[in-house]
Amino acid sequence: MSFSLPVTIILAVVFLTASMIENKFGPQEEQAAPVIAAVPIPVDTVKIIPQPVIPAQTGTMGFRIQIFSSPSEQSARGLKDRVKYQLFYPAYVVQSDKEWKVLLGDFAAKKEAEAACAGIRKGEFADAWVVETVIDPPVDGFRVQLGTFKSGSSAISFSRIVETEIDAPVYIVKSADIWIVRVGNFVNKTDADGFSEGVKKKGYSDAFVTADKVYK
Repeated sequence: MSFSLPVTIILAVVFLTASMIENKFGPQEEQAAPVIAAVPIPVDTVKIIPQPVIPAQTGTMGFRIQIFSSPSEQSARGLKDRVKYQLFYPAYVVQSDKEWKVLLGDFAAKKEAEAACAGIRKGEFADAWVVETVIDPPVDGFRVQLGTFKSGSSAISFSRIVETEIDAPVYIVKSADIWIVRVGNFVNKTDADGFSEGVKKKGYSDAFVTADKVYK
């Protein structure tokens, strides 16, 4: 026995089945793409090494007389000790360009330095020359005078004794044919007077204060 379904019912079943298949296997709703945070790229990853800062040379510029240069500090200091009274100018040991140098004097004017250098060249240091550098310019002040001598050698011998007994810089000043030995650097006369009294108690009874150019 057979049954026949109406055509309308068969068509309805076909359309319903197609709709269900489309809902199950048809195109799905597109999902939004994930947001990726931007990562900044370093402009330069090379390490920057700071360069050393070389301090500018400061102080009063002037001139000194160079009489010696050597890689040996000991040689330079030995020479300074030998000539510090002999040449009548303050002596300095400085290091520059891996050399130890002995310089003399503190001259504000180049002509003054050149005149002094000409005198120094007549002796042991024929190759002495003037250099421009930072100086310690002397100022008006006072020193204590201890004695005068008719020969430079006597003044030098006396000065070397003084430096072992008195705690102050010793200087030899040449005036005409007289060598004068003085000590100290005093800007204030009261300080110089007090120092002079102390020196007298050590046996330098003829000591007295006199005006001079001094170093601070």
